[in-house]
Amino acid sequence: ISEFQKVIRKVPVESIMYHGTKNDFSRWLYTRSESDLASELEKKQVGDFKDAEEIRDYLIQFFARTRIEKKRGVISEFDPEEFFSTPFSRVGNGSLGGKGRGLAFVSTVLDRTKSYLNQKYPNVQISVPATVVIATDMFDKFIAENDLKDFVLDENTDDAEVLQKFVSKNLPKNLRKAIKEYAKHAKYPIAVRSSSLLEDSQFQPFAGIYETLLLPNTSRKYKQRAEEIEKAVKIVYASMFRKTARSYIQTVGQKIEVEKMGVILQQIVGRTHENRVYPSLSGVAQSYNYYPVSPAKAEDGIVHLAVGLGPSVTAGRKYLSYSPKYPKRLVQHYSPEASLKNSQTDFYALVLGQDFDLTEGELATLQLFDLETAEKDGELDWSASTVDFQNNRILDGLRNGGPRVVTFPFLLKYERFPFSELLRELLLLWKTAFGTEVEMEFSMNLDYQNKKHELYILQVRPLITEISPVEVNVDNYRLEESVLYSKMALGNGFLKNIHDIVVIPPDTFNQTETMKIKEEIHNLNKKLKQEGRRYILIGPGRWGTSDPFLGIPVRWEDIDSADLIVEYGLERFQIDPSHGSHFFLNITSARKGYFSIPWESDGHIDWSWIEDMILEEETPHVRHYKSIKPLNVVIDGKKGEGIVLKPEIELKEEQIEVFAGS
Repeated sequence: ISEFQKVIRKVPVESIMYHGTKNDFSRWLYTRSESDLASELEKKQVGDFKDAEEIRDYLIQFFARTRIEKKRGVISEFDPEEFFSTPFSRVGNGSLGGKGRGLAFVSTVLDRTKSYLNQKYPNVQISVPATVVIATDMFDKFIAENDLKDFVLDENTDDAEVLQKFVSKNLPKNLRKAIKEYAKHAKYPIAVRSSSLLEDSQFQPFAGIYETLLLPNTSRKYKQRAEEIEKAVKIVYASMFRKTARSYIQTVGQKIEVEKMGVILQQIVGRTHENRVYPSLSGVAQSYNYYPVSPAKAEDGIVHLAVGLGPSVTAGRKYLSYSPKYPKRLVQHYSPEASLKNSQTDFYALVLGQDFDLTEGELATLQLFDLETAEKDGELDWSASTVDFQNNRILDGLRNGGPRVVTFPFLLKYERFPFSELLRELLLLWKTAFGTEVEMEFSMNLDYQNKKHELYILQVRPLITEISPVEVNVDNYRLEESVLYSKMALGNGFLKNIHDIVVIPPDTFNQTETMKIKEEIHNLNKKLKQEGRRYILIGPGRWGTSDPFLGIPVRWEDIDSADLIVEYGLERFQIDPSHGSHFFLNITSARKGYFSIPWESDGHIDWSWIEDMILEEETPHVRHYKSIKPLNVVIDGKKGEGIVLKPEIELKEEQIEVFAGS
């Protein structure tokens, strides 16, 4: 059919008329067993057209449509001639990687359910952004052609050296050629994302472990755009060998030798406003809620929403969380004061027309803008409410004379279209298709005038929710027997023989010095890891956030020897748990214990007991305590409760099994 398309453009009009009158075009299809297409074409007669050129145009469009329909649900080789008609394609013959496989599956399922979804939600176009996956055989070829195998297996090589080495090498010739062809046609912003073999598997999500880069892709010269894409691909390759990735791979019991990297080139969702590009909203929807608040249940799921690009949610900044079953019940916005404290105050956008250094990572091309900018751009019309201090209330929509808070009232409360119902439907679709609880990353362009909205699914990955068969009962222990107690705990089972606690005490915590605290935690973790000592890590706010004013912005290699990670709140520092972030997802998938102890909750930390332990090391902000006798941790996954027992308290369960990294 592709050859026919090319030929039909060139043959003389006499030939078209001759074969048209004899029904040779439909007969040609019949002989190739394309009976459905042949019967459709057979209904057309030469007399239905004005002249032979009109017949030619019809045949070209007919066969183009035929090829597009044939490729739906099929991952075809990247073809620049069909760039705008093939939403999902590949370069190379290797694996698509975990993320690529997931997106391919999502694209196929969407195609099968397209008519149903269109009928039920006629005002929302649901799709995967235009995507090209560079298969893992290109990565193998890059490593082999540049003789990098021994270099990358050296664990002592630092991140900067790996990055410099990779960027200085050339990609395989056929991959460079494909990228140049891609750059000729892709004249929109591009996300260059990792898709390794181990990513997004059912038990090892690898969320945020490897690199994602966002390219403005605005140069008028396609060769320059191609060079930027090539550099981004090499940086993604290099991210597989940085310390964060090595540490996580080791934590989940894998070997770096078996890992391979694919790369996704994906159109960035958003609209252009002056020098910035961003969607109306981005979000993460989970079919399972680790911390449901009544009347919501765990199986009702949870949604995290933010104006602008996705890092506001995935990097642990401020965002709106709610149960899709109860969209009008916003726990974070129970009062005007709570709304001001909890509301998103800024948003990420891709900046156009500025110099950038891709080696700085995902945020190199992004910039934070205040909500006034989004309001000026017209992107807060359905997303914001106004605080009315005079009457101590929150008014839906943009009103005069009050600060804005992001509550998405016209999506959740007034349902300009069935937004939450659609998210529940999609989560059920993916949960059924994947056979497990799932997390979906998505972005939307809202159409405030014509009501033709666009929802793009960026990623679907499995969630780790299964409870181990170990029988646990926290009620066997009294509060006075504990060092720590939480009613918001993750995990199930026992962590035994822990002697060390690393803590950021309330009296030394300074919200403006979290970057210094990160370095102190990193050094202590490195020392304890070298000595083979597991520990309990206790700190205020969110661990792993990208916003240093919300908690400690650690990366995975900074805390990988901690068996139990505890987030606590202070009266002056009350932050919601980090359950929407990539960091949180990796904690759960690595089988580490996790406690959240909000301010004025039923949780408990016995600070006086901790301070009576042996102080082994102290830095300006962090203290490392040691217990001669071991501490034991008990976590009841069914109740979501956890307790750290004092050394003299014996475990009461008859059959004791251990979970997590200990």
